[in-house]
Amino acid sequence: MPNSYLCHLISYMNLLIKKYILIIISCLPLSVLYGQSGSGYLPVSDFSNAAYTLAVYEINFEGVSQSSSFGKLPYSSIKGSPFYTDQFHAADLYGEKGKYAGRMQVKLNMATQEVHFIGEKEKEYVAPVAYAKRVVVFSENDGKDTLAIFERDVPGIELNGRPIKDYVEEMVSGKIKLHKYTRRYVASADSMFGTLKRYYFANNLHYFISNGSDVQHIKKMNLSSIADLLGDRGSLLKWAEQNRLNPKREEDLVALIKRRNFEIVLQ
Repeated sequence: MPNSYLCHLISYMNLLIKKYILIIISCLPLSVLYGQSGSGYLPVSDFSNAAYTLAVYEINFEGVSQSSSFGKLPYSSIKGSPFYTDQFHAADLYGEKGKYAGRMQVKLNMATQEVHFIGEKEKEYVAPVAYAKRVVVFSENDGKDTLAIFERDVPGIELNGRPIKDYVEEMVSGKIKLHKYTRRYVASADSMFGTLKRYYFANNLHYFISNGSDVQHIKKMNLSSIADLLGDRGSLLKWAEQNRLNPKREEDLVALIKRRNFEIVLQ
Protein backbone atom coordinates (compact mmCIF):
# COMPACT_ATOMS: atom_id res chain seq x y z
CA MET A 1 0.00 0.00 0.00
CA PRO A 2 2.73 2.53 0.89
CA ASN A 3 4.52 1.74 -2.38
CA SER A 4 1.34 2.37 -4.36
CA TYR A 5 0.77 5.70 -2.61
CA LEU A 6 4.38 6.70 -3.23
CA CYS A 7 4.11 5.88 -6.95
CA HIS A 8 0.95 7.98 -7.29
CA LEU A 9 2.62 10.85 -5.44
CA ILE A 10 5.69 10.77 -7.70
CA SER A 11 3.49 10.63 -10.82
CA TYR A 12 1.45 13.61 -9.59
CA MET A 13 4.61 15.60 -8.82
CA ASN A 14 5.97 14.90 -12.32
CA LEU A 15 2.76 16.20 -13.87
CA LEU A 16 2.98 19.36 -11.78
CA ILE A 17 6.61 19.93 -12.77
CA LYS A 18 5.82 19.49 -16.49
CA LYS A 19 2.86 21.86 -16.16
CA TYR A 20 4.96 24.61 -14.57
CA ILE A 21 7.74 24.15 -17.12
CA LEU A 22 5.25 24.63 -19.96
CA ILE A 23 3.85 27.76 -18.26
CA ILE A 24 7.36 29.23 -17.88
CA ILE A 25 8.29 28.45 -21.51
CA SER A 26 5.07 30.01 -22.82
CA CYS A 27 5.93 33.25 -21.02
CA LEU A 28 9.41 33.54 -22.50
CA PRO A 29 9.91 35.92 -25.48
CA LEU A 30 10.67 34.44 -28.89
CA SER A 31 14.16 35.92 -28.85
CA VAL A 32 14.99 33.76 -25.81
CA LEU A 33 13.36 30.64 -27.18
CA TYR A 34 14.82 30.80 -30.68
CA GLY A 35 18.05 32.72 -30.24
CA GLN A 36 18.83 36.38 -29.66
CA SER A 37 17.81 38.44 -32.68
CA GLY A 38 20.23 41.15 -31.53
CA SER A 39 23.13 38.82 -32.26
CA GLY A 40 22.07 38.37 -35.86
CA TYR A 41 19.60 35.49 -35.87
CA LEU A 42 16.06 35.40 -37.16
CA PRO A 43 13.47 33.55 -35.05
CA VAL A 44 13.26 29.88 -36.01
CA SER A 45 9.83 30.30 -37.61
CA ASP A 46 11.29 32.94 -39.92
CA PHE A 47 14.81 31.56 -40.27
CA SER A 48 13.52 28.23 -41.59
CA ASN A 49 12.66 29.95 -44.87
CA ALA A 50 16.18 31.34 -45.23
CA ALA A 51 18.26 28.54 -43.72
CA TYR A 52 19.25 27.16 -47.10
CA THR A 53 19.67 30.52 -48.89
CA LEU A 54 23.35 31.30 -48.48
CA ALA A 55 24.52 34.65 -49.82
CA VAL A 56 26.48 34.39 -53.08
CA TYR A 57 29.09 36.97 -54.11
CA GLU A 58 28.46 36.88 -57.83
CA ILE A 59 25.94 38.25 -60.28
CA ASN A 60 24.40 37.21 -63.59
CA PHE A 61 25.69 39.29 -66.48
CA GLU A 62 25.04 38.66 -70.18
CA GLY A 63 28.19 40.40 -71.31
CA VAL A 64 30.53 37.99 -69.55
CA SER A 65 32.83 36.00 -71.82
CA GLN A 66 31.94 32.42 -72.61
CA SER A 67 34.81 31.18 -70.45
CA SER A 68 32.97 32.40 -67.32
CA SER A 69 30.92 29.92 -65.33
CA PHE A 70 27.35 30.02 -66.69
CA GLY A 71 27.53 33.75 -67.37
CA LYS A 72 28.12 34.65 -63.70
CA LEU A 73 30.56 37.33 -62.67
CA PRO A 74 32.17 37.30 -59.18
CA TYR A 75 32.08 40.58 -57.28
CA SER A 76 35.87 40.45 -57.04
CA SER A 77 35.98 41.02 -60.83
CA ILE A 78 33.79 44.13 -60.65
CA LYS A 79 35.01 47.56 -59.63
CA GLY A 80 32.94 49.13 -56.87
CA SER A 81 30.49 47.55 -54.47
CA PRO A 82 26.95 46.17 -54.82
CA PHE A 83 26.18 47.02 -51.19
CA TYR A 84 24.72 50.12 -49.59
CA THR A 85 27.60 49.83 -47.11
CA ASP A 86 30.25 47.13 -47.14
CA GLN A 87 30.06 46.75 -43.37
CA PHE A 88 27.32 44.89 -41.52
CA HIS A 89 25.07 47.08 -39.39
CA ALA A 90 22.40 46.35 -36.81
CA ALA A 91 18.97 46.65 -38.41
CA ASP A 92 15.32 46.05 -37.55
CA LEU A 93 13.41 44.03 -40.17
CA TYR A 94 9.65 44.22 -40.70
CA GLY A 95 7.43 41.96 -42.75
CA GLU A 96 3.95 42.32 -44.19
CA LYS A 97 1.66 44.80 -42.42
CA GLY A 98 4.60 46.08 -40.39
CA LYS A 99 5.08 42.85 -38.43
CA TYR A 100 8.39 42.93 -36.58
CA ALA A 101 10.73 40.13 -37.72
CA GLY A 102 13.79 40.80 -35.57
CA ARG A 103 17.03 42.73 -35.20
CA MET A 104 20.15 41.37 -36.82
CA GLN A 105 23.40 42.32 -38.50
CA VAL A 106 22.68 43.11 -42.15
CA LYS A 107 23.92 44.79 -45.30
CA LEU A 108 21.72 45.59 -48.27
CA ASN A 109 22.73 44.35 -51.72
CA MET A 110 21.57 47.10 -54.08
CA ALA A 111 22.40 45.09 -57.20
CA THR A 112 20.36 41.99 -56.33
CA GLN A 113 17.86 43.76 -54.04
CA GLU A 114 18.59 41.28 -51.26
CA VAL A 115 19.21 41.69 -47.54
CA HIS A 116 22.26 39.76 -46.36
CA PHE A 117 22.40 38.86 -42.67
CA ILE A 118 24.66 36.92 -40.32
CA GLY A 119 22.89 33.74 -39.34
CA GLU A 120 23.52 30.25 -38.02
CA LYS A 121 27.20 29.38 -37.46
CA GLU A 122 28.10 32.97 -38.43
CA LYS A 123 27.34 32.27 -42.08
CA GLU A 124 25.95 34.93 -44.43
CA TYR A 125 22.38 34.33 -45.56
CA VAL A 126 19.73 36.13 -47.62
CA ALA A 127 16.64 37.14 -45.67
CA PRO A 128 13.26 36.08 -47.10
CA VAL A 129 11.48 39.02 -48.73
CA ALA A 130 8.37 38.28 -46.65
CA TYR A 131 10.32 39.21 -43.50
CA ALA A 132 12.30 42.12 -44.92
CA LYS A 133 9.74 44.43 -46.51
CA ARG A 134 11.03 47.33 -44.44
CA VAL A 135 14.61 47.60 -43.17
CA VAL A 136 15.69 50.19 -40.61
CA VAL A 137 19.51 50.31 -40.51
CA PHE A 138 21.29 51.77 -37.48
CA SER A 139 24.66 53.49 -37.25
CA GLU A 140 25.63 51.53 -34.13
CA ASN A 141 24.51 48.31 -32.48
CA ASP A 142 22.66 50.18 -29.73
CA GLY A 143 19.98 51.13 -32.28
CA LYS A 144 19.83 54.78 -31.22
CA ASP A 145 20.80 56.54 -34.45
CA THR A 146 19.18 55.59 -37.76
CA LEU A 147 21.55 55.33 -40.70
CA ALA A 148 18.99 54.56 -43.42
CA ILE A 149 15.44 53.28 -43.96
CA PHE A 150 14.57 51.06 -46.92
CA GLU A 151 11.18 49.74 -47.97
CA ARG A 152 9.91 47.58 -50.81
CA ASP A 153 6.83 48.11 -52.93
CA VAL A 154 5.98 51.59 -51.64
CA PRO A 155 2.50 52.58 -52.94
CA GLY A 156 2.50 55.20 -55.69
CA ILE A 157 6.20 55.01 -56.56
CA GLU A 158 6.38 54.15 -60.26
CA LEU A 159 8.69 54.40 -63.25
CA ASN A 160 7.20 54.56 -66.74
CA GLY A 161 3.82 53.57 -65.36
CA ARG A 162 5.15 50.46 -63.61
CA PRO A 163 5.26 50.10 -59.81
CA ILE A 164 8.75 49.81 -58.33
CA LYS A 165 8.92 46.56 -56.40
CA ASP A 166 12.55 47.06 -55.29
CA TYR A 167 13.83 48.79 -52.18
CA VAL A 168 13.63 52.57 -52.07
CA GLU A 169 15.36 54.68 -49.45
CA GLU A 170 13.36 57.10 -47.32
CA MET A 171 15.64 60.14 -47.35
CA VAL A 172 13.28 62.56 -45.57
CA SER A 173 10.32 61.76 -43.33
CA GLY A 174 7.51 64.07 -42.29
CA LYS A 175 4.44 65.52 -43.99
CA ILE A 176 6.36 65.47 -47.27
CA LYS A 177 8.68 62.52 -47.84
CA LEU A 178 11.62 62.14 -50.17
CA HIS A 179 12.37 58.67 -51.54
CA LYS A 180 15.38 57.61 -53.53
CA TYR A 181 15.44 54.62 -55.86
CA THR A 182 18.88 53.29 -56.75
CA ARG A 183 19.09 50.83 -59.62
CA ARG A 184 22.59 49.42 -59.34
CA TYR A 185 23.79 47.33 -62.25
CA VAL A 186 26.95 45.98 -63.86
CA ALA A 187 28.34 47.97 -66.77
CA SER A 188 31.32 47.15 -68.96
CA ALA A 189 33.90 48.97 -71.00
CA ASP A 190 36.86 48.05 -73.18
CA SER A 191 40.41 48.49 -72.00
CA MET A 192 43.88 47.65 -73.33
CA PHE A 193 42.90 48.69 -76.88
CA GLY A 194 39.74 46.59 -76.76
CA THR A 195 41.52 43.36 -75.87
CA LEU A 196 40.09 43.20 -72.33
CA LYS A 197 36.76 43.95 -70.70
CA ARG A 198 36.50 45.75 -67.43
CA TYR A 199 33.37 45.66 -65.31
CA TYR A 200 32.06 48.15 -62.77
CA PHE A 201 28.92 48.87 -60.77
CA ALA A 202 26.91 51.82 -62.06
CA ASN A 203 23.79 53.55 -60.76
CA ASN A 204 20.58 55.01 -62.12
CA LEU A 205 19.07 57.30 -59.49
CA HIS A 206 15.45 58.44 -59.25
CA TYR A 207 13.88 60.69 -56.62
CA PHE A 208 10.24 60.89 -55.58
CA ILE A 209 8.31 63.41 -53.49
CA SER A 210 5.25 62.11 -51.69
CA ASN A 211 2.56 64.02 -49.83
CA GLY A 212 0.20 61.38 -48.51
CA SER A 213 -1.08 59.38 -51.45
CA ASP A 214 0.17 61.98 -53.96
CA VAL A 215 3.55 60.80 -55.28
CA GLN A 216 5.56 62.78 -57.84
CA HIS A 217 8.65 61.65 -59.73
CA ILE A 218 11.22 64.47 -59.82
CA LYS A 219 12.08 64.67 -63.50
CA LYS A 220 13.69 68.12 -63.59
CA MET A 221 16.35 68.82 -60.99
CA ASN A 222 16.01 72.59 -60.79
CA LEU A 223 14.68 74.84 -58.03
CA SER A 224 11.63 76.14 -59.91
CA SER A 225 10.35 72.68 -60.89
CA ILE A 226 10.82 71.25 -57.39
CA ALA A 227 9.21 74.32 -55.81
CA ASP A 228 6.19 73.71 -58.05
CA LEU A 229 6.01 70.08 -56.90
CA LEU A 230 6.17 71.26 -53.30
CA GLY A 231 3.53 73.90 -53.89
CA ASP A 232 5.66 76.88 -52.83
CA ARG A 233 7.24 79.26 -55.31
CA GLY A 234 7.38 81.99 -52.70
CA SER A 235 9.30 81.80 -49.43
CA LEU A 236 10.77 78.36 -50.12
CA LEU A 237 12.20 79.36 -53.50
CA LYS A 238 13.54 82.61 -52.05
CA TRP A 239 15.21 80.73 -49.16
CA ALA A 240 16.76 78.20 -51.54
CA GLU A 241 18.17 80.91 -53.82
CA GLN A 242 19.56 82.87 -50.87
CA ASN A 243 21.36 79.74 -49.66
CA ARG A 244 22.51 78.90 -53.20
CA LEU A 245 21.00 75.43 -53.13
CA ASN A 246 21.43 73.19 -56.12
CA PRO A 247 18.98 70.24 -56.06
CA LYS A 248 21.33 68.25 -58.29
CA ARG A 249 23.37 67.86 -55.11
CA GLU A 250 21.59 65.30 -52.97
CA GLU A 251 22.30 67.09 -49.69
CA ASP A 252 20.74 70.27 -51.09
CA LEU A 253 17.66 68.38 -52.27
CA VAL A 254 17.27 66.86 -48.79
CA ALA A 255 17.67 70.32 -47.21
CA LEU A 256 14.96 71.71 -49.51
CA ILE A 257 12.41 69.05 -48.53
CA LYS A 258 13.22 69.42 -44.84
CA ARG A 259 12.76 73.19 -45.14
CA ARG A 260 9.35 72.70 -46.72
CA ASN A 261 8.31 70.38 -43.88
CA PHE A 262 9.51 73.02 -41.42
CA GLU A 263 7.36 75.67 -43.12
CA ILE A 264 4.33 73.37 -42.99
CA VAL A 265 4.74 72.88 -39.23
CA LEU A 266 4.85 76.66 -38.74
CA GLN A 267 1.68 77.29 -40.73
